[in-house]
Amino acid sequence: MSRNPVSTSPTTRPSSTRTAGALPLVFSRFPSASPPRTVCIDIRVAGPGPWDMAERARLIRQKVPELVAAGATVVCEEWYGDVLGHVVMHDPEGNEFCVA
Repeated sequence: MSRNPVSTSPTTRPSSTRTAGALPLVFSRFPSASPPRTVCIDIRVAGPGPWDMAERARLIRQKVPELVAAGATVVCEEWYGDVLGHVVMHDPEGNEFCVA
C-alpha cells in the first residue's frame, strides 16, 4: 500500500489523500481562537465539489439531526455570506467535528 504525501504548510486550503474505494482524509491548518486540537474531523455529506450550494445545505441539514439522535450536540452554524458553510458539533465526549 503506497502512501500519498500530505502538505503540512500553514494554509487554510486543505490537502488530501485519496485511495481507491476509501474515504478522503483531509489535513488543514488554520488560525483559531480555540485551544489546539489533536484532530478535527469533517463529515463531508455533499461529496467532492463543485456543489449546488442549496443541495449541499439540504444535505448538511439532513445529516445534523441524525448525529444529534446519536448523541452529538450542535455548537454553531458557520455561514459564508448567505451560504451555509458547515455546522460545528460536539460528540458525546466533547470532541469537536464539522458537518460540511
